[in-house]
Amino acid sequence: MTIRAKLAATLLRAIQKVLNKDVDIPDIQRRYSATKGRILRLHITDVNMFANFKIENGRVDMITCEHPNATAYFSLDTLLHLMDGEIAIKEQDGYVHNESYTPFDAWRRGELVIISENPNEGWLSDLTLFGREIYQKAFPAIKDKLGGKSKKNSKRKCRRCGAPIDENGRCQKCGAEDSDEEADRMA
Repeated sequence: MTIRAKLAATLLRAIQKVLNKDVDIPDIQRRYSATKGRILRLHITDVNMFANFKIENGRVDMITCEHPNATAYFSLDTLLHLMDGEIAIKEQDGYVHNESYTPFDAWRRGELVIISENPNEGWLSDLTLFGREIYQKAFPAIKDKLGGKSKKNSKRKCRRCGAPIDENGRCQKCGAEDSDEEADRMA
């Protein structure tokens, strides 16, 4: 199993644990028809790993299932960006800035796709459930458990001096931006 696959498996288990510990599941069950015994699959496409989540009787369970009611497809990088709550955007002039990043942003960019198995069931309620409940309540708790930043960002190093890169994409030691153009200019 690759490091990325291990990270994906860890994050899927963490989502389940945090949902059961830090989120009011009975309240979600009362408000969303999408949670009445329906199964939502979170599928991390680049490592081909998924988990099926069923919300029932006041808790979230990971279950084995051939045909979930809805599937959310996304990459591990998308999941990590969602956990950070932001994404670095590189402009044509080489300038890099961070923007807020939510499931709705990922969906608009085509980086999160949700497909409902039954066309009569509303996929929008599944996207709303993922965006409002799972993301807004579970992901901040998971991010806190990872020390306030994703593992992806915590391992980034400056191409110039090797020091850690901060959450804004700048070297903590020399202040260089973490971009190819900046590394080329400083070389």
